[in-house]
Parts: sequence; structure tokens; C-alpha cells
Amino acid sequence: MSSYLNINNSWVIWSCKALLEDIDKDHILDTLIKNGASPKEATELLQILAQSPFLEAARSGANRARRESQSLRNQLYSIASKFVHQEIPTPETFHNVYLAHGVPVHIPGFCARSSALQNWNPQRLNQLIGNFKVEVCKGRLSDKTPDRNFRRYCHKMTMSKYIKEVEASHGNDLYMIARNNNFSLFAQHLWDDLTFPEGFFCPERAKQFTSFWYGPKFTHTKTHHDTTNILFCQIRGEKTFWLSPPENIELATQADSYYARKQLSELEQTQSVLTHIFKATLSPGDALLIPVGWWHEVLSLSTSISLGITGLLFENRYVDYHPAPLPKI
Repeated sequence: MSSYLNINNSWVIWSCKALLEDIDKDHILDTLIKNGASPKEATELLQILAQSPFLEAARSGANRARRESQSLRNQLYSIASKFVHQEIPTPETFHNVYLAHGVPVHIPGFCARSSALQNWNPQRLNQLIGNFKVEVCKGRLSDKTPDRNFRRYCHKMTMSKYIKEVEASHGNDLYMIARNNNFSLFAQHLWDDLTFPEGFFCPERAKQFTSFWYGPKFTHTKTHHDTTNILFCQIRGEKTFWLSPPENIELATQADSYYARKQLSELEQTQSVLTHIFKATLSPGDALLIPVGWWHEVLSLSTSISLGITGLLFENRYVDYHPAPLPKI
């Protein structure tokens, strides 16, 4: 009996995919051995796969799919090159062009009619929600990856105390982020201050699935990706975003879970024609669609309040973008 049959079928499939992607055979061999296969088993498996007519047929199909995919991506990048949509797109354009194809779009004035742009100042927020006990992140500067390790820096305080600290500070040490899950506490007190164009999402669903970001000037969220589409709405202050598609090899091959080891703001200075990096600065009333899986980095240019809306019209969870461990042999 062939010794390679002792290898778990998941690893056989992984090896086929690796060969189709032209990954170095020595690397495939080393990976199999490090994960429990004997040198004899791993070598025999690669020999059999390399001679298989099925693999050759799959390679031909994969190459054709790559060409078609690249052609499609080039069309999408052509759309994305018109990154700033000067007028608010119709809901049909938003859903069928941008959301359906995973293309980011910056929409100036999307929520400019919201009274929140005037009302969500320190005095008004103190009146509306100052007594709420909220969770915030404090002490982030001591960590190179504070978002990944956010639980270490969670503190409870009243919203009025947090407002006072935020308004008197700057830098990346203090931040109320999406994962603090505060908006559900006081949404009923703030939602009526928000006005959005109709047809982009169900208001009740959006109210339930919205995150609240509030922090001082120079808060910084390092390059990462999410597992949902996010319609990011800027209410107060300005934020700069850098975005790059999921297949950015320089980021994907060195990623640590959801987080990249390199920053888009740095790569922007040296990007090649093959590296697509888009940049947008949001002012109050602007919105930005961050498609699922897209790498993004964010820097606050001033004290800032933002909303991240994930409660869109359709199901908005994508398991394909969850980091997954290698299969077991």
C-alpha cells in the first residue's frame, strides 16, 4: 500500500492547492513533514500528485480562472479609481456595483443632514448620555498591537468622565472602539439625531448593528481586515483611511490573524503598479464603504466621533475571511 495514504485527506487537498499556486515544492515538503508526515510519505505524495493528469487539468483551469479573475479585478479597480462619488449614489448603484463587487467608495455628504453633526458636542453628549457606564480602552500606548490585545486595556468609567478625558488629550493611548460595544447602551438617546438617505439599510437593523468610535486626535488603528462590510460614517472631526484589496500579497502572506505586519501608510510611499492602495480623508457628514476583507488603516486628524454600520440590507457575515489554522495530518 502506498505510504502517502496515511496522510490525512485535508493535507492531500492542501498539497494540491499549493502545487496549483506554484508554491515551491521544498516548502510544501517541509510543511508536510513539520505537521507529522514522514519524509517518505511526503515525497511519495508530491511525486504522485506531480504526475497526475487530474492536477494538470486543474492547473489549466486554474490558470484560465486567474486570467478571468484578473480581468474582472482590473475592471473593479477601474471603478474604484473613481473612488470619490461626488453625488450620493442611488441605492441600486451602491448595492449592485460597490457592495456586490467588493469595491470601496467614499461618499461625501452621505449623512450631512444629520443634526448629530452639531449636537454631538461635549456639552450635549454629557446631557444625553453622561451618566452611562461605558467601557473604553486606556493604556494603548504601551502596546505595539493595542487593537489585537484590546481586552488588556478595557476600563469602566462614566461617559461624562470619558468625555472630559478625551477632550483634554491627544494621541493613541485612550480610545472608545467598536469592540467596546457601547452604542447599544445609548442608541435610543442618539439615533434620532441621525439622518441617512433611504434604501441603503434598514434603520432598525442598522440601529442594532452599529459601532461607536470616539477618541482624541492621533488615535491610530493599524492595518487589518474585517469579516463584514462596513459603512463608516464620520460625525465629528476628520479621519484618514488607507485601503487595499484582500489579495494584496505583501500584506496577506505576512498577516497575523486579522492584522497585517506592515502598515499601508508606509507601503503607500513605495507602492508598485501591482499594489493598489486607496486613500480617503473623511470630513463630518461623509461615509466610506469598507468592503469585507479589505485591508485598512485609520488615523484621526482631530478629536473624532464615527459610526461603523454593519446592519445592511442583507446578511453581512463572511466566514471565508476568518483566519483558519492549517489542517491536521
